[in-house]
Amino acid sequence: MGIIQKQTLKGSVYSYIGVVIGFINMGILFPRIFSAEEIGLTQVMLSIATILSQVGNLGFIDVSNRLFPWFRDGDSKHRGFLGLGLLVTL
Repeated sequence: MGIIQKQTLKGSVYSYIGVVIGFINMGILFPRIFSAEEIGLTQVMLSIATILSQVGNLGFIDVSNRLFPWFRDGDSKHRGFLGLGLLVTL
């Protein structure tokens, strides 16, 4: 079996495992723990957070390309630029 076939098989297995875990979580556990209104509220909050994170991260790549030369310093590990990028993204 070739490398691509092995990777495809692994990816398929991981996808099916994710579907099973998602079904157990959303189909079995959530209805037993939360009411229908609470489930709907959590889904709306998750959707809004996803949209806002995409909008908030929209221009960060261009800004990081422009500002990285100011942070560039090999001795001090670029003055915490990676931490700043992770903080903005989160």
